[in-house]
Amino acid sequence: MSKKVLVPLANGFEEIEFVSIVDTLRRAQIEVLIAGVGDEGSTTGANGLKTNSTSECGASAKDSASGASVGRSYTGAHGIAISADTMLDSLDSSALAGFDGVALAGGWQGMLNLKASQKLREILREFKAEGKLVSAICASPIVLDAAGVLSGKFACYPSCEKFAYEDTSADSSKGSDSDSSENTSAGKSANDTSRNTEKPLNGAYQPKASVVREGNLITAAGPATGVLFALEIIAYLLGQAQSQSIASQMLIPYLNHNAEILRS
Repeated sequence: MSKKVLVPLANGFEEIEFVSIVDTLRRAQIEVLIAGVGDEGSTTGANGLKTNSTSECGASAKDSASGASVGRSYTGAHGIAISADTMLDSLDSSALAGFDGVALAGGWQGMLNLKASQKLREILREFKAEGKLVSAICASPIVLDAAGVLSGKFACYPSCEKFAYEDTSADSSKGSDSDSSENTSAGKSANDTSRNTEKPLNGAYQPKASVVREGNLITAAGPATGVLFALEIIAYLLGQAQSQSIASQMLIPYLNHNAEILRS
């Protein structure tokens, strides 16, 4: 049976990491569902034009001219837009039961937008408790920490290990949630950290590690390790042999021998 991974998408995501995850997993025939988080995105219609979406979260927008389904588009940290397959809020318990894991790309603003989702925090807790894969790269181990699922050794973008936040808008108890989107609608933006207290993330940060696997948790450092992160997810879900096969197809072994750059 094929494996299936949920990859949430929010404005401000780190493009290299996000595409590395989705592309590499699909090379291994792992089914990937891109699920939009939040309603800030635009929609891309059948004519390819982007428009601001007015549909509610969880409802598929429709192109008024053709009636065709359209995907909500999210803009990354460097201005690259990617469309979601569906909305995270539209996934019920029966749909979520079909996933083998979840993978979070980083990007600071993207991380904040992911962290603000009560639905995502609940999914992370459920997947961790069920023994499913829970993974995050770059700044997004902060999201794992906010959900109360980060423990043991972990990797993240340097300095992000210092930024676990406790606030009244998010679930500081890491048990019951009060969705911070309510604060956003009241005028408090997702990146407003004025009421937060800085503290280290839970667990043992590994500053020299590119990727860390701790039980069913996989974390990674940042953009340059995006493919390695995805390959470790493949190893976890399909075995080391399949991961090595995909790595060879992508010429990853070249990087293990001081990749030669010729200039003339």
